Amino acid sequence: MSCTVAMPEIYLRTSLAKSNGTVYSGNVVSLLNVSADKTLHSNRAIACAGNNGTYRTETYVMFRAPTGVNPAYHSNTYYSTWRPVVCGATLIGPSDVSQAEIEITVFDDGSIVESSP
Repeated sequence: MSCTVAMPEIYLRTSLAKSNGTVYSGNVVSLLNVSADKTLHSNRAIACAGNNGTYRTETYVMFRAPTGVNPAYHSNTYYSTWRPVVCGATLIGPSDVSQAEIEITVFDDGSIVESSP
């Protein structure tokens, strides 16, 4: 998440969901008085061994904007696509690692642009 204006309050949590209904919730990143042009990150990972299956990330974002910025409050949950994960005895390299990214940009005029590359 990145902001072009200072934000008084931001909450960010990333969870890893398995298609069987199991959700591995990450810790909530709770920040107050976040400066402009700061990028925030949240992550949730589990051991690969014994956890073959189909997964997606679920990222929850909530923020309160500064006085005068519209919207003053925003929250949403973003979902990646489902991806199969098969674990082997060894990890070969970066190509074996999958991650989802969500970018939320809040501009000075209060507009919000959300994208998932």
